[in-house]
Amino acid sequence: MFLDSDVNARSFGSFNEDVSSFGDENFLNHPGLFSISDKKDKKLYDEYFKNLKKTFPISSDIDCDTIDDSINKIDKALSRKANSGEKARVVKRHTRALENRRLDFKNAWDEKNCTEQKLDIQAEEFDTNIQTMFSEANRKSEMRKTEDKTLTNVSIGVGALVIGVVTYMAIR
Repeated sequence: MFLDSDVNARSFGSFNEDVSSFGDENFLNHPGLFSISDKKDKKLYDEYFKNLKKTFPISSDIDCDTIDDSINKIDKALSRKANSGEKARVVKRHTRALENRRLDFKNAWDEKNCTEQKLDIQAEEFDTNIQTMFSEANRKSEMRKTEDKTLTNVSIGVGALVIGVVTYMAIR
């Protein structure tokens, strides 16, 4: 019997309980002498990892955006698991499985050369943005030149009108 087991929590201090419930299956997660808990822990790890493979599948035709999304979801799951308040051995087991699945996605990221693809996309976006900015600057410059010519023409027209009025007044 161990003090931290659920069976003991119900019967601690009482000697007239039924002891048939104190079988080995109630204590398989306790670190025992014969590594029974290591086998159980390995089995639980394998089950959890198998579920992670179903939740976060990797196929040969997976794209970089899906890989990136999966890595972000695994990172969030790691944060939730670390702050879950579960027993340390469960957190450790699940964290290890999540980290191993994340490593699988990281390897797929590297195999697909996603970093280069993302950099190429960003470079294209940058070039497009720069081209748009230059086009906008050229358009504004042309508008200014047109406005400057218009202002000059209006000024010449007003000046000619004033000179004409002054000349007309002087002749009269």
